[in-house]
Amino acid sequence: MITSVGVEQGNQPSRQLLIEQAGRVIAKAGIDEVRLREVADQVDVPLAEAQELFASEAELVKETKRTLNEALTSLVDLHLQRLPENATAVDKLRATALAYFSFAVEDPSAFAAFSAVHATPRVGVTAEDFVNPDGDVEKCPIMQILFELTEEAIKESGGVDPDVDGTLLSALSIFSHLHGVTQLAAEGILRYLSPAAKKQTFGAVMDTLSVGLYPFFRGERVERTIPYGLVGEQPEALVAKAKDYPRGTEDEQRTALLRGAIEEALDHGVTGLHIGGAAKRAGLSVQEAEHLIESDQELASFLERYLDKVNYEFIFRQVAALPEDAKVMSKIKATGYGYVSHALADPKGFEALIKIASGPIVPMSFEDDFLPNANKAVELQRDFSEFGRAFGFIMSLMREAIDEVDGPRTPWVLFTLVISVWAGAHGLAMLSTKGPLRGFDSDYIFEILTHYMDIEFGGIMRSLSGTTD
Repeated sequence: MITSVGVEQGNQPSRQLLIEQAGRVIAKAGIDEVRLREVADQVDVPLAEAQELFASEAELVKETKRTLNEALTSLVDLHLQRLPENATAVDKLRATALAYFSFAVEDPSAFAAFSAVHATPRVGVTAEDFVNPDGDVEKCPIMQILFELTEEAIKESGGVDPDVDGTLLSALSIFSHLHGVTQLAAEGILRYLSPAAKKQTFGAVMDTLSVGLYPFFRGERVERTIPYGLVGEQPEALVAKAKDYPRGTEDEQRTALLRGAIEEALDHGVTGLHIGGAAKRAGLSVQEAEHLIESDQELASFLERYLDKVNYEFIFRQVAALPEDAKVMSKIKATGYGYVSHALADPKGFEALIKIASGPIVPMSFEDDFLPNANKAVELQRDFSEFGRAFGFIMSLMREAIDEVDGPRTPWVLFTLVISVWAGAHGLAMLSTKGPLRGFDSDYIFEILTHYMDIEFGGIMRSLSGTTD
């Protein structure tokens, strides 16, 4: 899984095997599931030899983390070295982004492990810690690199020298965007695209953000749109275990069964999803479960539709809370707040949604009616659309935005702009639930999202108008 970069002890195949297997365990189950005895057994390394190499699980995890860090930073260095001497700071940001993207899509397991080992937040990490990279506070290396390059880009733009807090907000906005499209390509719905299509999508998405960076840093803002945070009422947080859900009616039983299916999918994968396991977790008999949902295949289909509906409800509540005359960009912005709020309120359901999503996302025509009247007050009971409720809704809004400015009416433009907007919200959702922003205050998470949207909308408007300076 992981390259041998960072293994300092020379040619030690056993050591490398243990590190690689620990990475696989971390990627699948997290740091807490690393057991030295089990890892050694899985790669046929004698336990005594493993114990000579690593005194504890903590030491093995630490070395795995160091190896992952060095594998990624070495790849970043390689991409930066390929740039010409006159490369701009944005060129360097894009080269770093491409290295991160390549690291993930070429080895999704290593990428998942990298995110996991940095998912435990370090208490007291501040913007000042990034100014002092050699300090005692441990930081995610990609965040440090992006902070330094963002600082360089701000200075290069000719704008006012930023304070460190503003620089960090911009760096985390860029990181959210990058992490989002990368995670979708490595582990999410974009994984179904061909390697060439993935790279093309990544390039287009980065183009949109890049166009918005220098003008934003110079203070050339597009008209800011509402909302500036959550405005709609939040559905109840979905954090209870399946067994604790009510089961008095068939609808309640079905919901409990689907929450059990979420737990099954996260523990055993989507392919390991079975009614019996979901029923046991929900406190239902197999007979009761099969009365509600007939087969394992039907369970997976039900679960995908259920999770899409939950995601849509979080999104739509934010859109519906806007003033009646709200502009379409405000509606698009509101979808971002709803999307992230779903991840924070239902982290297990959100994770399962990403894993199980399987529907089409590439439009064949600009004119397709993805979700009729999606920009208006749509009842939540609408039938499941071709693109899913949530994605179809966002796509309809973006189509309206393109029409408003008389932009290019092509499926490719529509698709890449939707992915570009979605990437930032998705990346932030993943970073705050399963990455290095986990545990950060939710108010700060939404502050990052607002900052990101201001940059992204500037890039979209300039891209659609043909203004790239």
